[in-house]
Amino acid sequence: MASSSHGLTPPTLSSLAAETSVPSSLDTFKTEYHPKSGRATTIETFSTFGRKQDQWLPIIDEEPWQPFSCRADFEFAELAHNAALNKDHTDDLLRLIWRIAEGHATLTFKSHRDVSSAWDRAASQMTPFEKHTITARHKREDLTFDVYTRPLWDWALDLLQDPLLAPHFVWDAQRLYKHDGAHYERFYHEPWTADHWWNIQSSLPANGVPFAFILYADKTHLSSAGTIKAYPVFARCGNLPIDIRNTDGLGGGRMVGWLPIVPEDSKEDGKLSYVNLKRVVWHDGFLKLLETIILYAKTGYAHLCSDGIVRWLYAFILLLSADYEEQCVMALIRGTNCQCPCPICLVPSDKLYDNASTYPIRSPEDAQSCVELWKKDKAAGEEALKKRGLRPVMNVFWQVLNSNPHETISQDHLHVYHIGEWGKHLFGELKRHAAALGRSAEKKIDDQFAAFTRWRNLNHFDRVTNITYSDGNKLRDISKQILYTTQNVLTRTDNEAGYALLRCIASYLHIDMYVSLDVHTESTIQAGKAEVLVFQ
Repeated sequence: MASSSHGLTPPTLSSLAAETSVPSSLDTFKTEYHPKSGRATTIETFSTFGRKQDQWLPIIDEEPWQPFSCRADFEFAELAHNAALNKDHTDDLLRLIWRIAEGHATLTFKSHRDVSSAWDRAASQMTPFEKHTITARHKREDLTFDVYTRPLWDWALDLLQDPLLAPHFVWDAQRLYKHDGAHYERFYHEPWTADHWWNIQSSLPANGVPFAFILYADKTHLSSAGTIKAYPVFARCGNLPIDIRNTDGLGGGRMVGWLPIVPEDSKEDGKLSYVNLKRVVWHDGFLKLLETIILYAKTGYAHLCSDGIVRWLYAFILLLSADYEEQCVMALIRGTNCQCPCPICLVPSDKLYDNASTYPIRSPEDAQSCVELWKKDKAAGEEALKKRGLRPVMNVFWQVLNSNPHETISQDHLHVYHIGEWGKHLFGELKRHAAALGRSAEKKIDDQFAAFTRWRNLNHFDRVTNITYSDGNKLRDISKQILYTTQNVLTRTDNEAGYALLRCIASYLHIDMYVSLDVHTESTIQAGKAEVLVFQ
């Protein structure tokens, strides 16, 4: 087993003193820690809750340009990199800077070699990318693909060993409550305040804590013509607070993988064997990224934390963030046309509208047994797989303990709501109803959008009825303004169906509001579930 420290005698969890609590009242919060943490339940007033985090010194790196020689060197290297300057351009720019800026800044670069050497020194301080070659067999031919990964656990060690981040890591599951005048109501705002984290910590040995990875994968186009594609994978650490992990600064998300893409083939595209080949290549490639955490998910990794306690960190995947196309790949289901198109549960395709019923959650054990059956008996296995909408491929996430892909796949708010339910369905239907009333109705809607009060961080539109938008953020902002700009156009008198549509859109906006909340309570979760039934 690996360890990040030796020769130290850490304090035991039982020796930690219980924190001072105050009597329960309206203005109090209660924090219940996981029993294995050795920490007593605390009750704090509104004025003191969360102040410990506020007392931490902000993450201020006095020399953020290190290992560059100075800030000016770093800024120049960043400029040259962002501008994609070649050697001659870089040398010309350096000569110009030395002519006009000498004495106004300390600049040590004299040639492109200096910049390149500085880049190399900086890169050597972080976990580098590694190249792997994987082989997949198709039609009796071995096909090879290149995968580039930054070993996931090595990236995690970069975070763990950074002294500026050390005090911000959260290890123990917590249950948070706010007194509402009658009782304590639980609320959720970070991963470690939810039940999943609590349940995982309960399954670990004493002094074992979860180390959470959040992974995002999305195939994208690198050219406007769409002919050049890429498949990057990004990682974030779920043990860091949201205001750190959801940035591109220190402790924020980083690209950790570059997956191969099976080329399009007009003769093979759409064939079951070629689609399965793409899934095999994806999961074999992703395995190269996960290899370093598979072991530590089982054995743990001893780490001396900033509070002087040695904890055993058990790696697991907290969230898999992707749109539906990637979710199908991650869960190895067959997509929208299969019998069970949901990557999480076994709801039949003809019951997707039924939000009032509950269907069995998919399980790795069931999927694995179907794949094993397929290997022994193709006909019987294919029937079992087809019934569940699965593909005959081994899922890489089965190898990572506590990382059931059907539990870790997260709701894709942007594509499901703003681009999907609203952009592709409700908004298009609304425009059809407006068009049916004539051009004057459409113009009235556009004029009211143009007159809509401008707000910070809210896109303003001069017209919307005759424009097609694909940007999810713009579609979201249109939905926020739509009721105000159409309520006197799609009236019950002039267009009864359009008026009913507006009521449906109002319910959709309520659901979108609940989904968008950064802090949830037991009440808001129940209200959101109830609104889903109203929308149905």
